[in-house]
Amino acid sequence: MRHTSIIAFRKFQASGMAKTRRGEAYVMLYHRGPLTGSELAYYCRVPGMWKRLSELKTMGIAIEVGTRVCTRTRAVVYEWDVTAHVPPSWDYVRPKARVFYGVKKNGKAGTFFVDRVKAEAKHALQPGSELFELKEVL
Repeated sequence: MRHTSIIAFRKFQASGMAKTRRGEAYVMLYHRGPLTGSELAYYCRVPGMWKRLSELKTMGIAIEVGTRVCTRTRAVVYEWDVTAHVPPSWDYVRPKARVFYGVKKNGKAGTFFVDRVKAEAKHALQPGSELFELKEVL
């Protein structure tokens, strides 16, 4: 275990984030890692705990360190371990707001599109229509 990982873990504990499922996964990886997803779920006693690994990877606090045969499933899988980075909060993984494009005619919203080009094409076909953006609220 690198010294920087120890410092990051202490900051993590002090922040109070260890009380969430992601936090439990991080703590288990820190103490018993590297682990596979099935081993993590087994040690945490939570069947779906492996799902938190991709979230931790997105946050930059867990990485895939290689492949090996899992002791639980006997399959060749990725093994995971912690990094030296701790994010300021769990909100770091929030998905980005999507933008929809709509075509309005006579003040009434008509068709919505995810692709701006398609919305512009529809707008061009309808004389007197208006193009607008709508952002999804998260």
